[in-house]
Amino acid sequence: MNPVAVNLTEDQELRRKKLYFRAQHRGCREADIIIGGFAEREINSLAPQELDQFEAILDADDGEVLRWLLGLVAVPAGYSAGLIARMVARPS
Repeated sequence: MNPVAVNLTEDQELRRKKLYFRAQHRGCREADIIIGGFAEREINSLAPQELDQFEAILDADDGEVLRWLLGLVAVPAGYSAGLIARMVARPS
């Protein structure tokens, strides 16, 4: 097996674990539930570009993210409105 491929896979797995932890520990209980629940359901199926978008959302202010999630304000350019919509969609 190619050692570079192994390291890349390990790096991707570590990144997913770190993002999952951050999603579960936002500091705001409502965000923990919505964003953490999304991460629990979807983190392992997100494509690399979606992981970048998810990380950008995690880097944003909790109050702003909650306003996006509640539909009180539009999701600004530079953030994924599609991921926000998936976060608030009822899991099937």
